Amino acid sequence: MALDELGADPYQRAAIGCARKGAFVTILSVCAMVGAFVKGGDQALYLAGGSLACAVFSFGVARWQLSKESLGWSDMC
Repeated sequence: MALDELGADPYQRAAIGCARKGAFVTILSVCAMVGAFVKGGDQALYLAGGSLACAVFSFGVARWQLSKESLGWSDMC
């Protein structure tokens, strides 16, 4: 299988791309959770809980994709 300039095959590059997107979604979800607590209101707890669930799920998917290809978080950079 052809390797790119970093020495990764296409499956590893796809896993790294998915992990980067998962990390970005995790950051956005945490920001939404913090924003819900700062704003307050009747539905803030539900929004914060949903954001936390989204953050945990996207972080888990990102970690699973990396571990499936025997990669670590340092390979994302």
